[in-house]
Amino acid sequence: MTLLHYWGKWEGFDDPKQYVNELVNSRDGLFSFLISALVRATSQGIGDHVVRIHWSIKLSTIEQYIDVESVKSKLELLNTEKLNDEENRAIKAFNKALKRREDGKSEDSWFDID
Repeated sequence: MTLLHYWGKWEGFDDPKQYVNELVNSRDGLFSFLISALVRATSQGIGDHVVRIHWSIKLSTIEQYIDVESVKSKLELLNTEKLNDEENRAIKAFNKALKRREDGKSEDSWFDID
């Protein structure tokens, strides 16, 4: 995502958007894009011995390059039975982000980590 961001800053976002629209036409490209959008956060309570890892995707980041509904429809067409852990994590985070938006929750609130 960082490379796409700086590419857009340097030359404008038309080329990165076109690149992403072509990239997500393949299964591997779609997952590469979603995995690159994953954000890792950690939390730890006072009595916890280990940190908890939370994965999320900000839909506003996705929307800089492609329509969220387009990504959603492409994911719905995929056979999701044989996904690796990273692909499952990306789908789960994307679906959670969609649900948060549907529920009117902010994508920036760390209070609402599930």
